[in-house]
Amino acid sequence: LKSLLNKFSDYCKNNIWQCILVVIAETMAFGFHATHYSYHIDMLVEEYYNGTVLIGAGRFSAPLINYLTNWMQFAPFWHTFLMAVILFASGLVFGLLLKEASCNQMPDNAVFVFWIVFSTFPVIAHQMTYPILSVVFPYLLIGVSLWLLMPWFNNAKVNILRILSALFLIVISVDMYESHASVLLTVYFAVIFIKYYYDKGNKTKFKNIFIPSIKLVLMLAFAIVLDWLISKVVCRIFCGTFDFWYTTNTSIAWTESSIINGIKWLLRELI
Repeated sequence: LKSLLNKFSDYCKNNIWQCILVVIAETMAFGFHATHYSYHIDMLVEEYYNGTVLIGAGRFSAPLINYLTNWMQFAPFWHTFLMAVILFASGLVFGLLLKEASCNQMPDNAVFVFWIVFSTFPVIAHQMTYPILSVVFPYLLIGVSLWLLMPWFNNAKVNILRILSALFLIVISVDMYESHASVLLTVYFAVIFIKYYYDKGNKTKFKNIFIPSIKLVLMLAFAIVLDWLISKVVCRIFCGTFDFWYTTNTSIAWTESSIINGIKWLLRELI
């Protein structure tokens, strides 16, 4: 991670005005909500995070982190502030991923446009309504995991420590908020697109894209299965059953419907 931290700090030092503009944009996007919050069900942290609701929904990581750090105590302003900081960091990490994929050919202004749009994008900003760090934190984890796997995308070997670290981050990301599985794939294919776009010599062959894609999909599938197994064990320990009893709280319920219905839902959403 040292290389990522160095690139992150160097970019901020060399583009201080971009940092200031992103901070201003985030303040305009989230400032009102941070200082004018209202109560809703996800603020009931005593039941959600000190109880067993999320464990019963098949999510173990957020309650575990909260048990260790008490990060979900009722503090709406600071939750929103930290979420904005995480979006600031995540947007730049994703931008640096794209720049790295272009072999540093992508101009800093292009990174800045992506950074500021991502950090204030309405769909993501909507999540600020729920001051829960586990909704936003996975963005940063996904960016770091893809950075660790970056040699794969250049058809180079990745040592086992980087693979295991990336797998761990993906498991935590998918467990915290299931829809981040699609975020991982979306960012990956954006990286592949940028890599191909800036490949002026057309050296990137289909095989060089297909193999890393298969590796990442298999890793994601393994992470989902591993998350499911860990969640089952944790649910058995704390809830006395292997069955997830609060399935209405999960965004992905592959085992609750047929494959045909799943395909129908997917097509409906795409249309």
